[in-house]
Amino acid sequence: MKERFSRQTVIPEWGEDSQRIISEARVLCVGVGGLGTAASQYLAATGIGTLGLIDADEVSVSNLQRQILFQESDVGEKKAVAAGRVLQKGRADLRIETWTESLTTKNVDEIFARFDLILDCTDNFQTKFLINEACVKLAKPWVLASANQWEGHVAVFYSPKGPCYQCYQRAVPTSELPSCERTGVLGAVVGIVGSYQCLLGLRTLIQLSRPQTTLTVSFGEILFFDFLKLKNFKTHIRSQFDCRVCGALAEPIDWGPQDFEISPAEFSRRIQESTGIPQILNFSGQTFSKFSPIKIESLYEPDFLAGYQKDKEILIVCDLGHIAKEIVPALREKGFTKVWSLRGGHGAWLEESRRETYA
Repeated sequence: MKERFSRQTVIPEWGEDSQRIISEARVLCVGVGGLGTAASQYLAATGIGTLGLIDADEVSVSNLQRQILFQESDVGEKKAVAAGRVLQKGRADLRIETWTESLTTKNVDEIFARFDLILDCTDNFQTKFLINEACVKLAKPWVLASANQWEGHVAVFYSPKGPCYQCYQRAVPTSELPSCERTGVLGAVVGIVGSYQCLLGLRTLIQLSRPQTTLTVSFGEILFFDFLKLKNFKTHIRSQFDCRVCGALAEPIDWGPQDFEISPAEFSRRIQESTGIPQILNFSGQTFSKFSPIKIESLYEPDFLAGYQKDKEILIVCDLGHIAKEIVPALREKGFTKVWSLRGGHGAWLEESRRETYA
């Protein structure tokens, strides 16, 4: 086994000490898509001791263009299971733990407590906020990554030694995180960003175990990639005194029970049975169930929510469902306890309507 890693242990900055640290480390990849498959492959190959994989999705044909761990025969299988099987074949002594469920407020603390480092390989703000709060609470370092079209960015957060993600992303985003399905992405782009995420993770593990090492990272520094123009730049986040997560006046944030989504089929059924949701915030840009579209910026108007009753159900609709999930926790913090988001957004509802029409 020593021969297997000889090409990296011979590097002066790495050596046997770093290899020992890595071999004893436990790393969790949240999401096993384009970023997660790239990062997990190099984590395993580098010699990480225990690798955790959590993802509720199944492999689809459209994933194969960039999620290079998977093959056509894996289509329909849970990503975490398929990825774990492939990685185990590549390294028999690798310890793998998998979860075929979503990360929620109910399981995040228990899962994260098992690991030394978290890699955020997700594509939605809700999970990134959840990861950030849990890592601050448990004092865990984590590596953020995101990729879309020709662009990507990465950052390492470790609140005892720097700012947290919410020091940077302080308010509810006014636009959805671009999805690969909607805007596209090159496989090589997520491959590079995922590999860089892995490298930052390895350096973080070594730095925290060997403070004298030259393999350091700067906590709170975001590196942006522009692969179209072949340029990159950095920016550093400052810790915010009034941050709701890591600031001096921080209080635990209740992100809700994570079961706040309603499927298009359920919504259609309730409309047919005249038990529909009486209040709808439609941010999809198109008319939805006779509700005209509203600009997302309206949420920041002081009196915008005054016309909505806190004790009655509210459905939030957007184009693909991502930003609706991000708005739910913000409204619940304001006392709206019966807020739901439409799973898959306006597009999924249209597809459900067509299915009902031709059924």
